[in-house]
Amino acid sequence: KRTLTFTPYSADEALAMIVTNKLTKHQYLNIRLGAKVRGVNLYPSYHKIREVKIECYP
Repeated sequence: KRTLTFTPYSADEALAMIVTNKLTKHQYLNIRLGAKVRGVNLYPSYHKIREVKIECYP
């Protein structure tokens, strides 16, 4: 059995990905869910991303 390692996205990195790729909330949540279904907690919750966005944007 292979063991895979991964580095989860920080909330800042996930926000940058959303903005760069012009993802909607729904699209991001679908991508996040797809990773979680496969047992990989790669993306932070949308709530954490919103908190970072509030800090970045006045």
